Amino acid sequence: PMTAAALGLGSYLIARRALYPVAAMTATAREITHGDLRRRIEGARSQDELGHLASTLNAMIGRLNETVDRERRFTADASHELRTPLATIEASIDVTLAQERTPAEYRRVLRLVREQSQRLHRLAGQLLLLARLDADELRSGFAPMELRGLVEAVVESFCERHPQASVQFDGAAGPIEVSGDLELLARAVLNVLENAVAHVGPAVAVEISCHCHADGTTTVTIEDDGPGVADQVVPELFHRFRRGDTGARGGTGLGLAIVQAIMQGHGGAARLDPSPNGRGARFELTLPLRDS
Repeated sequence: PMTAAALGLGSYLIARRALYPVAAMTATAREITHGDLRRRIEGARSQDELGHLASTLNAMIGRLNETVDRERRFTADASHELRTPLATIEASIDVTLAQERTPAEYRRVLRLVREQSQRLHRLAGQLLLLARLDADELRSGFAPMELRGLVEAVVESFCERHPQASVQFDGAAGPIEVSGDLELLARAVLNVLENAVAHVGPAVAVEISCHCHADGTTTVTIEDDGPGVADQVVPELFHRFRRGDTGARGGTGLGLAIVQAIMQGHGGAARLDPSPNGRGARFELTLPLRDS
């Protein structure tokens, strides 16, 4: 017969063998915490509890890896965007100071420096806004509002700034109640309109409509009469620092990214929808209706 000591040793070995996968997970997790987010925990294919745990942890690690990669690209792109105006300012000043200039030449350089400084100011403001949107702290400041009136006010402001533009607004028959941040939602609509001017020209024609849906959402549709968006650009249209074409000057490539971030922060989405007439860019901004 087996002695008590032998039985104790056998139980210990069985428990040790059973806990070996947990020890392996711990070792891999320790390596991952040191920065190697490409690693994955083994055993995810098994159908037991440990397999489900490994699968869940791997999914979490994958999301973390995507977030880190996205932040690295964003930092690199932001650095590039900041370097360009700074280099222009520095070069303009150095060349001007190399020898005596006429008053007219000094004024020309100062105008150039002011232009680049304004570009830096706009970029800094947009980066701060994106940081605020990424923090996911918007909902605490949400308030009830009427969407149709908000869009009308944005259109009126836009037409004052761009008198050559033609805007036709077809609102819903009645009020559209949503909950959100008034300033941010107005910014989202205005950014899409400004994007149309940047890519089509000051005489752009835009059609805007508001519609409610049976699923408890409402959509603001903004369609221009421009050449549309190239197929190769569509997948990255809402990415940060991505421009729809090289013909649009003076932009930072953050306008549509801010639109998407604002809509997502309100529980909605922004998307580019195929235009029914086959030309122009058609944007749809979707929001949940406010609970009555």
